[in-house]
Order: sequence, then C-alpha cells, then structure tokens
Amino acid sequence: MNQIHKVEKIARNSSLNWLRKSLSLGFDVAEAVSNAEPFASGCFQTIVPDDFNLDQVDFAVGGVVHSKAAEDCLGRLLDSVTSHSVTFCLLIENDLLGRADPVAEDHPGPCAFIGERVVHWCDLGPELGTAGVEAIRDGSSGYPLNAFLVSRSSKELGLIDRQVAPFDLGQRVAGSLEAIIVSAFDAESFLIWSHSSLTPS
Repeated sequence: MNQIHKVEKIARNSSLNWLRKSLSLGFDVAEAVSNAEPFASGCFQTIVPDDFNLDQVDFAVGGVVHSKAAEDCLGRLLDSVTSHSVTFCLLIENDLLGRADPVAEDHPGPCAFIGERVVHWCDLGPELGTAGVEAIRDGSSGYPLNAFLVSRSSKELGLIDRQVAPFDLGQRVAGSLEAIIVSAFDAESFLIWSHSSLTPS
C-alpha cells in the first residue's frame, strides 16, 4: 500500500456513476456542472497502489490506500496541471458547514456563501498543489467531496472572501472546468475526471 501510482484509464461506467452520485449530493456548483455534462468525454483516473486490481473497483469500500499517500499524489497531479500558469482555482463545496454556523467565520482559508451554503477555494500556481490538497481537507468532511479545478482565478470567478458568491458561479465554473475531484474508497483516495490524462510532476 506504500507504492502509489495514478491509473490513467479506469472503467468508465462505474467511474461515471460514482462521479454523478457525488455531484448529486452537492449543491449549486455541482448541479451546474452536472447539467453541463462535461464528463461525456474526457478521462477518469484514480489513485491506488501499484498492485490494485482494476477489475474489482468499488469506490465505496476502504482499506485500499493510505490517505496521506493519496493526498501526496493528488498534490503532484495538481502541480502538473498548474505548473505553467497562475490562473487556476480549486473550488470546494462544503458538505457540512452552513453560513450561520459559528465556525464559518473562523474557518481557515477563504470562503463565500451561496444562500446558506458555503464554498471554499484556493488559487493555484506552480508548486502550490499541496495548498490545494489542504483546501480540500479543510473544506470537506471527506464524503461527499465535490471539488472543481477551473482555468480561472478566484478573482475572475468573482469570489470575495466572506461575501455572497456571484449568482452565476456554477455557470462560471462549468464554463472553465479542467477537472472534477471526488472522494473514493471510503474517502481514502480520489476519483478524478479531467479533459485529458493527468501526469504527476
């Protein structure tokens, strides 16, 4: 379980079903992305040990990979995407925290509000993949996780810390979407959809 690699190709049907299930448990941004159907094409990848049997994939079952190793690999994947640009933003829907929760004001990192729901984000650039993983860890309970990597900065998305998000944030995300990250294997690892295969840096 210590040797981790990125799986470039994984069964599309089970992957797409799992992705859609996760998005169905989200809110405004997840809904807008689902409606846009970007994952009708693209590539599904996951993070598993080298000796993992891809013929027996069950994203709901844990005991597959050490979560820290999966997070390290995800950080390298994010670095590979953002290595030549500083215009990327990773947006995470918080599955538990509400706007009225007392801890919302003290939550680490920037956040914005969609009605009573909360979204977090992290602007990414070269060698900031670890910051993206930390934002995912801080912005979600683990399952469901709905995180969206877009080729626009938070400023371009109209996000302002502790303010109401733009009414069309979901459409802005869907229109510049590079990847979707959801949890897998009992939140030990991740299932990633992207327009093309990602390679760790």
